[in-house]
Amino acid sequence: MSEQDLSLNRLKGLIAACLSVCLATAAQASPSDFEQGWRQAKVVSLLDSADRAPAHVHMDCRQALGAKGSSRYVAVSHSFGGNPNLRRTLIVPVADEATVKLGDALRVNVNDCQPSAR
Repeated sequence: MSEQDLSLNRLKGLIAACLSVCLATAAQASPSDFEQGWRQAKVVSLLDSADRAPAHVHMDCRQALGAKGSSRYVAVSHSFGGNPNLRRTLIVPVADEATVKLGDALRVNVNDCQPSAR
């Protein structure tokens, strides 16, 4: 196999990888969901209204919701800025009937304190 054939095969592989990443990203949420602040996040801690917040929390819904808020909260981590290595931690409410454990994926709203969705 010539060097030109190897380069062509690498180029085809790169194009296929780029297409699969683009399609997977597009399937995660509709543009309107993204514009409204909904993001995929991972549960990193289970909390109640009195627990101490983890260090470096970007938004704590317990303060925003006050007494009218939920009794159950989770700390979640989500990527931002288009870079999977840039992460923010949020504390968001969870419905009392929801079953949530560490490592679960949740949809959270990064603009306000709407209850999380699975």
